[in-house]
Amino acid sequence: MMMSEDAPKPTEKEMQKLMSRPLIKAAALLIKNTLDKRFGLTWHAAVGEGFGFDITCQNRYLIYVFYGSVGVLCYKC
Repeated sequence: MMMSEDAPKPTEKEMQKLMSRPLIKAAALLIKNTLDKRFGLTWHAAVGEGFGFDITCQNRYLIYVFYGSVGVLCYKC
């Protein structure tokens, strides 16, 4: 199973709803829980604006995308 093909793909409208400040934490938790259920435990998710990262993760288990100005980082370690 290819993770990139099976990962949830939210629409732009769904992302706009999730990106209000109080819901960013909830969005990251929802993404993390979805990936944990679908691909096994130990996933981490960060959602927000203006952040960088330096991580160690398993090969082929890193997703870093932008929806407008909002970055979404998911990785398995």
